Amino acid sequence: PLHLRKYESRFFGILKFCELILKFAFKIRKFNIVHCHDCTPLISGLLAKIMSFGKLKIIYDAHEYQTEIHNLGSFRKKLFCITEYAAKFFTEKLITVSPSIAKEYKMKYRYREVDIIYNSPKLQNQKTLESDILRQLLKISQNNKIFLFQGSIVPNRGIEEIIEIFAEPVLKDCELVIIGFEGRSSASKRLFFRLTELTSKHENIHYLPAVSNKELLKYTASADFGFCLTKDTCLNHRYSLPNKLFEYLSVNIPVLVSALPDMSRVVENHGCGVVAKDHSRKEIKNAIQKIMALDYQNLSIATQNVNQEYCWENQEQKLGRIYSEIFVLAK
Repeated sequence: PLHLRKYESRFFGILKFCELILKFAFKIRKFNIVHCHDCTPLISGLLAKIMSFGKLKIIYDAHEYQTEIHNLGSFRKKLFCITEYAAKFFTEKLITVSPSIAKEYKMKYRYREVDIIYNSPKLQNQKTLESDILRQLLKISQNNKIFLFQGSIVPNRGIEEIIEIFAEPVLKDCELVIIGFEGRSSASKRLFFRLTELTSKHENIHYLPAVSNKELLKYTASADFGFCLTKDTCLNHRYSLPNKLFEYLSVNIPVLVSALPDMSRVVENHGCGVVAKDHSRKEIKNAIQKIMALDYQNLSIATQNVNQEYCWENQEQKLGRIYSEIFVLAK
């Protein structure tokens, strides 16, 4: 609970943020180890380390390229830059989610070592892999191919283009399913309105509200292809390896992705999908037709190879090693 929560002005917003950071720092100051997810809790971690006279050990886990997030305000950007620079001297380990972001942290702040923990699910059981829930729920023919987008329904993820493409009569025997929740911005609301408008007009475009994480992969597994068309609007997007990419691949679903360095490297190195050269409707349509023309069995085998390399079972071994090293320092 925050004492300043009831105040709504911008000035009090900054004070509320300070109160939150200080309360967390005071609460964790006597811990041995703190794992800070992203930059905002890292500020509390650094303050707590000072309060503990250096006894507290910190793992900084940057799930995004924090200072290069899309639409990040100038104040937060400066604050994050200062915090991450200071963290180089106060943290014991830095973890991030893609090779390109790891490289940026090494170059920008001269971090000597950056560990990569991919946001991958565990290997899935056969029951999940055989799910057909989307066809049953939406009454989609077994002869039609299901293209799935799952995630927040917000701009700059290719949703604007794919809903218009599937509204055209060009793609035969293809169904688009979008699973997620509406974003809060006015642009997100306009996009969601357009999506609902097209679902009412076209039988091959479907929308489902977001489902629980526990159930999500059953829905994912019942599609044929997955979209991951993040746009290069900021460095954080450019260097991203989104959860949804690994979620598709974890249930043997080939993917259609943007030509961003880390995503395209995974797809091209393993042959588990197709890379769209740009975000024009023409290029995305060509990529859809290209992936449909490929041998599906070969694509599926390629996704299984990706799973063996990136699955959470492998990631948790790396995380366990990191914790073991920190435990030694904390004694």
